[in-house]
Amino acid sequence: SELAFRVLCRNYGARLGYTPMFIADSFVSDPAYRNRVWNTTKIDRPLVVQFCGRNASTLSSAAMMVQDHCDAIDLNLGCPQMVAKRGAYGAFMMDDWPAVSSVVASLVKSVSVPILCKVRVFKDVKRSIAYCKMIEGAGASLVAVHPRERHQREEVDADWAQVKAIKQALRIPVVCNGD
Repeated sequence: SELAFRVLCRNYGARLGYTPMFIADSFVSDPAYRNRVWNTTKIDRPLVVQFCGRNASTLSSAAMMVQDHCDAIDLNLGCPQMVAKRGAYGAFMMDDWPAVSSVVASLVKSVSVPILCKVRVFKDVKRSIAYCKMIEGAGASLVAVHPRERHQREEVDADWAQVKAIKQALRIPVVCNGD
């Protein structure tokens, strides 16, 4: 959420804040976009900055720009929106595991803060587990699982069994993201 809402939530006891999803390409190449979407204060900690994109170099550049002002970087690999489809990022990277692994590994090597990854699940739980293990193997420190497939929206019940199976299979923390 935006800074004002994060500060309001912190005033009511929230102990962690997330930024909105920033498009890494725009964040790096467009100072006006970056100045419009990115701001924080000393009281806005701990803070996770969320990026989307598919180019490892660009994502790393974006992460390096904020790493001194946050406590983790979150790579959104779960966004099913049309903008993500057009850019072939978010949940639309689920079919390109080498690219996902490369992006996560590049981010881990580029910054000094932990890399978190938000994902969606596949229909087959074994494939979901393998996908998350690949992300773990690339160096992610945490996986946030939205327990729906890429094409599913909230009218489809979340698959809690997948979250449990992924949690049991990974060594890194797994959190559930979304109902």
